[in-house]
Amino acid sequence: MRRSLLRLSIPLREPFVTSRGVVAARDLAVIRLEDDDGTVGWGEAAPLESYDGVTVDEVVEALREGPPRRGSPPQARTAWELAELDLQARRRGKPLGEPGADAIPVNITLPAGPPEEVAAAAAAGLRAGYSCFKVKVGLPDDGDRVAGVRQAIGSWPALRVDANGAWSPDQAVAAVTALEPLDLQLVEQPCSTLEEMAEMRPQVGVPVAADECIRSADDVRRAASLGA
Repeated sequence: MRRSLLRLSIPLREPFVTSRGVVAARDLAVIRLEDDDGTVGWGEAAPLESYDGVTVDEVVEALREGPPRRGSPPQARTAWELAELDLQARRRGKPLGEPGADAIPVNITLPAGPPEEVAAAAAAGLRAGYSCFKVKVGLPDDGDRVAGVRQAIGSWPALRVDANGAWSPDQAVAAVTALEPLDLQLVEQPCSTLEEMAEMRPQVGVPVAADECIRSADDVRRAASLGA
């Protein structure tokens, strides 16, 4: 089986702002597998070093030698698996992601930008058919931004916030309590560690979801045991 690799950097239409900084482009590793009859399968990986600690160069290096070995970045293993699945599907004449497949509901994620701009983006998302909105928070103008989104989408759609671990437990309690009247569905990764989340969770009335600090099944079990 022949394989080739591409390393791409795709600029975003607009820079995406979170409490961790600004993302202006996404770097991708793309793998192409071709079997002896010319059928091609594609896979990709989009690690984000500031989020998961993995670089695109590490993914590309793991893919150079063939199927990534145990201990390789999970993004590399996923890219290879996706390419193999795509190849198998194309052999059957039905590629993955074929138009017309059943729709999967997703939320729209809104950046931690100026409140007026974020509210306008939320209104556009509502017109596009989204029914769940996630707003990046962890900056001083969170209240205005989240309130603007709620006003733009009305009372029915689900509204979530994501701090990307920006707050201490005390800050998280104060921030979430202030935002509770806006009818939040959940707050994602309010603090950076499971221990901190377990400390603040009983003090707020909004469900708490973990993200960055969950990397394995052991992390899930630990979160449950801590009550995070």
